[in-house]
Amino acid sequence: MSQSKELSSVVSDIRAAGESIIKSADALEKMFSRSKETSDTVLKLTDVRKVLAEKARVSKANTDAVRELLKKHGADKLSEIDPQEYKSLLADAEVLPDA
Repeated sequence: MSQSKELSSVVSDIRAAGESIIKSADALEKMFSRSKETSDTVLKLTDVRKVLAEKARVSKANTDAVRELLKKHGADKLSEIDPQEYKSLLADAEVLPDA
């Protein structure tokens, strides 16, 4: 094979490898941007209220426990809680019985 043909073949291989790397990078970027979107789901007051109300409905003990959780997270009422606390508040409420 002549030097010119060899160089042309090498350049072609490098271009193909570059295109493959770009496709892989695009696929990784898409995959990680989707997982970030799902992990950054924003909790709303209504979502938290629904969960806590269901927990409180179960028993007087749960109602008292929900009140204590609100105090633990810095407020007497749910509407006074910092939205950044919602995730932690729900995690604490998970241990309360459902029935």
